[in-house]
Amino acid sequence: MKFYIASRLTERPQLVHIAASLRELGHSVTAKWIYDSGDAAKDDVMATKIAIRDLCNIAEADVFLLDTITQVAQDGGAGKETEFGFSLGYYQDKQMWRIGPIKNVFHAMADKSVETWDLLLSYLRSHSSPNTAAYYAGFLDGEGYFTLAIVNKGTYDNIIPLISASQVNKLPLTLLQTSYGGTVLPVKARNSKHRDAWRWTIASRSKVKACLKDIYPFLTVKKQQAELLLEFLSRPAFPGGRNSDLYIPKEEKSKRMSLYKSMRMLNKRGRRNET
Repeated sequence: MKFYIASRLTERPQLVHIAASLRELGHSVTAKWIYDSGDAAKDDVMATKIAIRDLCNIAEADVFLLDTITQVAQDGGAGKETEFGFSLGYYQDKQMWRIGPIKNVFHAMADKSVETWDLLLSYLRSHSSPNTAAYYAGFLDGEGYFTLAIVNKGTYDNIIPLISASQVNKLPLTLLQTSYGGTVLPVKARNSKHRDAWRWTIASRSKVKACLKDIYPFLTVKKQQAELLLEFLSRPAFPGGRNSDLYIPKEEKSKRMSLYKSMRMLNKRGRRNET
């Protein structure tokens, strides 16, 4: 994955080591500012160029890392909050992880949070093993549901990618939530002969993309559904909501609907084969 790190300039020496650790785990770091020397923004022109570069680096990343351990002070540190606000504009296409405590209400929107950088690296080490991705793929091949869903049917449509899995045992679902975010919610049994269960769901472009990036090489049963999701995710994103039809060109809507119908056919065929 590609990480962008947002922190104070004074933290650069530590962040260079963190970036090296991320690269050792097979990731990359898009934040070029951590390698700047001294105060690179010596005048308004240079400051503007650096700001544009940093915003481009954020857009390039898969995951935005916000350091809230260090305090925002009068002499600096507010830039990381500006960057965090910019990353919120990519909320459906980029994961946001917080390192440190919540300092304002917007920090609660992070997809994942850890208390320290060491804990972040420990988490990534434990989830970078191919064995972990293979386990998730095997589990989702059997218990998962891959689909394209239309939400808000009627006055306007919005097609979203969705992966879910249901099981009586909550633990595997909690592991998936820890790795890719989403929700784990109770599901009431429809009759007294069945046990109550749990359902894990992810339904945002960034989370579904991150999950598929890891598990796709190991999928077998649900590989075709995963390919349709990846094709959908490769297409441009458009604003959703009541006026979404104003933003999506007719050809794009037609292509999305074609993928949606193909997914429905695949999932219907799977259900018939299982009965």
